[in-house]
Parts: sequence; structure tokens; C-alpha cells
Amino acid sequence: MVAAGDAMKQLGFEAAESQIEQAAQRFDVEHPQVYALVCRFALEAVAAGRRRVGIAAVWERIRWHFDVETDPANRYRLNNSFRAYYARRFAREHPEHADLFETRRLRSRRWTH
Repeated sequence: MVAAGDAMKQLGFEAAESQIEQAAQRFDVEHPQVYALVCRFALEAVAAGRRRVGIAAVWERIRWHFDVETDPANRYRLNNSFRAYYARRFAREHPEHADLFETRRLRSRRWTH
């Protein structure tokens, strides 16, 4: 089993500077299916011809997925403060679609983009 700190480094996290970064990292490690859905829905938008998509729209689509399309036991509380981290990870791991989500500079510059 991979230690949490090692898993976070593999996902592109460095030492978190803020509590929200730490919370985003923990959530991502504990719920990898959320990032899988970010990728799925973002790539569906690309396949539909979209050049830009709001991460908020994808985040709400994930909420819909958990609330309506899955077993109620699989529901997660998705913190809106985590969206920017997922958008940056997607851009890093899918450089051909790096401009799909608009991102702004983080106050904490430790997240790798």
C-alpha cells in the first residue's frame, strides 16, 4: 500500500501550504473516483467540440452523477474550494487540453501545474 504522502506526490502535490490544500489532497487520495469523473466529463465536452469548459459545470455534473445516477451510499460532499486543484491536475495530465479550464494563480504556489 502506498503511504498517503507518497500518493499525494504521485498525484502532483507538494507539501501543502494551506489547510484547504491539505484537505483537497486528502479528499483526492480518499476518493480517486472524483478525479476519474472530472476526466470523463471534461473529455466528453472535448469530444462534443468544446474548447473551453468551466470546472464549475463539470463539478456540478459530478454532483448530479452522485446524487441521481448512483446508489445513495456513493454520495460525496464536493467542496467547491477543491475545483481549482482538480482543474490544474487535469491540465497537467492532459497537456493537449491544458486550456480547457481557465485557471488563475493560486495564493499558494505549491500546487504544480
